[in-house]
Amino acid sequence: MQKIQVIFRQISWERAIKKWNRVVELEKEGAVCNCQLLMNLLAYQ
Repeated sequence: MQKIQVIFRQISWERAIKKWNRVVELEKEGAVCNCQLLMNLLAYQ
């Protein structure tokens, strides 16, 4: 969780979203959980 937050702080949102989409593509099984986590991170910002 903290590792993901660091990634989001270090790079621009546009690049972060593209990177996140790549992660989701690689981990289709966890796509729903990943999406919920992303929403939590966006809400936290």
